[in-house]
Amino acid sequence: NYLANSKDGFSDDRVIHVMTMHSAKVLEFRAVHVFGAEEMRHHPFNRTKLAYTTVTRAKTALNVYWTGPMRAAIEAAFAELKHIELDDIFPG
Repeated sequence: NYLANSKDGFSDDRVIHVMTMHSAKVLEFRAVHVFGAEEMRHHPFNRTKLAYTTVTRAKTALNVYWTGPMRAAIEAAFAELKHIELDDIFPG
């Protein structure tokens, strides 16, 4: 859940919030999922700051998903890399 007051357009009763990495600044969440992280390779400015800001939004859990080449510095920061197939996420 979002940990600020609802005057910012969020309400505490919502379980999932979808937003860009830039709009997550100064916010904090119990769990953060980053999809398409390989796109950070193409971000022209402040890639390291953007990655730092993004991953530090998570209080207890961070999952990052990518399908293409990743920046080596970001990939090396993860303790455990695990390959996941789409069928593992959505069986059947």
